Amino acid sequence: MNYGQRLDIPRGRVRQETAYGPLPQGGAPVRKFSKVKGQAVFYFPRSYQEVTFDLQSSTPPVQLERLTLALRNFRLLKDACAMEVILTTSSSTGEPMIDRLPVSDIVLIDDLGAEYRAPNSSRSQSFNGTSFTTHENLQIPFPEGRTAKKLRLRLLKDVMEKRVPFEFSDIAVE
Repeated sequence: MNYGQRLDIPRGRVRQETAYGPLPQGGAPVRKFSKVKGQAVFYFPRSYQEVTFDLQSSTPPVQLERLTLALRNFRLLKDACAMEVILTTSSSTGEPMIDRLPVSDIVLIDDLGAEYRAPNSSRSQSFNGTSFTTHENLQIPFPEGRTAKKLRLRLLKDVMEKRVPFEFSDIAVE
C-alpha cells in the first residue's frame, strides 16, 4: 500500500453513538442537533521489526526505541514449550494503545528448522500512565526429541495515523 495515496471513505455498517446534552428542566424537548463536529482516527501498520531470541543461552531483554521485549520462564514440557513474552511500550499523553505483539507472529523454531505456532494464548495487559505492558503466556505444541533453538517475533514498530474530520448539521432526534 502506498501511504501517500488517498484513502477511500469507509463503507459498511454505520456505528451509532449516543450523545447526551444538558437540558433545562421543564424546557421543550429537543427535536434536532444543529451541529455535530469531530474526527475519526484510523491507524494503519507502517513498519515491523523482527526479533529473534536464542533459546540455547540466556536471553536478555531487547530494547527497540520505545519498545522493550523480554522472554521469561522458557521451559520444555512433555509435548509443548511454555514461556512468557513481555512487551513494554513507553507512551506519551493521548497516544492510543495499539496491539504491537500479534500472537500469530510468534514462531518457535526447532533444530531442524521446523516452525511451530501457539494455537492460543493467555494475555494480560496493564497501563501505568507512562507505559503499556502486554504479558503473553504461551504454550506451543512441540514434538518430543526435538530441540528448541530460536523464538522469532514480529513486532509492530510504527503506525500511520489518519484523521478524518466530520461535521453533521441538523440531525433529527428519534
